[in-house]
Amino acid sequence: MTQLTARTRLLRRFLAAPVALAAGLVGLAPAAPSGAADIGTPPVRKIAVPSGNVSGAAIANDGRVFALDGSDLVVYAPGAKGVATPQKVITGLGSSFLAIPSYHPARGIVLASGAPSGVVVVDPGQPDGPVAPTRTITGPATQIEDPFTATWAPDGSIWVLDTQVDGAPGLELLRFPAGADGDVAPNRSISGPRTGLDEVAGSIGGGGLDVLSNGSVVVGSFGWEPLVHVFAPSKNGNAAPSRTLYPRMEGPSWVQYGMAVDSADRIYVTTGDFSGNQWGSVAVYAAGAKGSARPVLELTGSGPAFGVPALPALAADDTLVVTDVKILFGETGPGSIKVFKALPKAPGAPRSLKTAKRGKSVTLAWKAPAKSGGAAVRRYVVQVKKGGRTVLSSSVTGTRLTVRRSKLPAGKLTAVVTAVNVAGAGPAATKSFRK
Repeated sequence: MTQLTARTRLLRRFLAAPVALAAGLVGLAPAAPSGAADIGTPPVRKIAVPSGNVSGAAIANDGRVFALDGSDLVVYAPGAKGVATPQKVITGLGSSFLAIPSYHPARGIVLASGAPSGVVVVDPGQPDGPVAPTRTITGPATQIEDPFTATWAPDGSIWVLDTQVDGAPGLELLRFPAGADGDVAPNRSISGPRTGLDEVAGSIGGGGLDVLSNGSVVVGSFGWEPLVHVFAPSKNGNAAPSRTLYPRMEGPSWVQYGMAVDSADRIYVTTGDFSGNQWGSVAVYAAGAKGSARPVLELTGSGPAFGVPALPALAADDTLVVTDVKILFGETGPGSIKVFKALPKAPGAPRSLKTAKRGKSVTLAWKAPAKSGGAAVRRYVVQVKKGGRTVLSSSVTGTRLTVRRSKLPAGKLTAVVTAVNVAGAGPAATKSFRK
C-alpha cells in the first residue's frame, strides 16, 4: 500500500483539532431525536482496514468492493469480510486522497487523479498490478487543476469537483460529455461567488459529489459547515444552486463527512463526532428535500456502531457502503468498510381501492401495495375529500375502513389511501364515489 498522502495528513490535522473538546463529551447522551425513524440495522459485513488509510469505497451489485488506498485500488471479492485478502490491487492510479471511486457496471470506475491532474477511467476487470486506464481526461483544455473527486452521471457524462480555479484555491464543478477522452474541454463549468461552492469547501477543501436521475449535480460539504447544494441541468457558470439542504446536526455529532444519492434521488448525509462513541449516523433525506428539512430515516445507534462514518456510496441496487474511521487521540486508527443492505423506501400505492354502500355505511377496501419498499407497511392513512377539503381522516392498520354515511357530506367525494412504513408515506390511491 502507498505511504500517507498530503491530503491524508491534512485529514489527520482536521480530525485532531477538536479532540480535546471531543474528549469532554465522553459520557454525554446524544441529543433529542430528529423526528426521523431511527433504524439500528447492523452491517451485513465489515471489511477491516488496519491501516485506517482507505479514503473511500464503491460497491457493485454483485458485492465486490473497490476501496481506494492512496494510489491503489483494492478490490475485494463478493462476501469478503473481516481481515480479508484482496482479489487484486490495481496500482499507480495517482489518485487524490478522499476521491471516492464511482462505479458503473458497464462503464467501469472513474476517479480523480492527482498525477497528472485529471480523471482516469479504469476497467475493474483488469489484472492485478499497474493500471491500464481505458480513458484519461487531462491537460490544459480540461481546466482540471487539483481534482478532489469525480463521478458518473446517469447519461454517461462525468462530473469533476476541482479544488482550484485559475490557479487559486476554490471549488468548481466541471462536466465532461459521455466518451470524453484526452485533453478535452468541459461542456459545463459551474463556479463563482453565486454558486455557494466556497461554503462546500469546509475544512478539507473538497466535498462529496453525485448526480440525480434528471442530471442535476449534487455536491455536499466535508467539514464543519454542513450543507448540500443541488444544481439543475440548466445551471452553468456563476449560477446559484437550484436548492440547498442544510442537514440537521445533532450534537454531539456536528461534522458532515460526505453525501451520496440513491436510485430514488434521496440524499444520504454522513455525520459524526470525534470520540468514537457510536453517535455517528447516515441520515436519509427525501427526494427534493431543501432548507432545514428533516431526514426520513437515520441509520444510527449500536447496530451500525459508527465511529466516524464517512464517504458514503451506493450500488445500483442501493446497497450502501460507508468508510468508518476510528479516532484514537486525534489520529485515524483502525477502521472498517461497512456494507449495509438497501435502506427502506416508502411503499407503493395501495391497489384495487373500492367503495361499497351497505345500509347506513360506506366501506372502503383495498389491497396492500405491490412494492413494500423493503419494510412492512405499518398503517394506512385514509382520507375522504370533497373538492380540496378533507371531510374525514383516519389511520388504520388493516386494509378496509367502514364509515357511517351520516358523517359524509352529499355530492361527489374522493377516497384517498396511502400506505406508510418506516421510511414514510408512499403515493396515494384514489377512488371517486357518492355517499
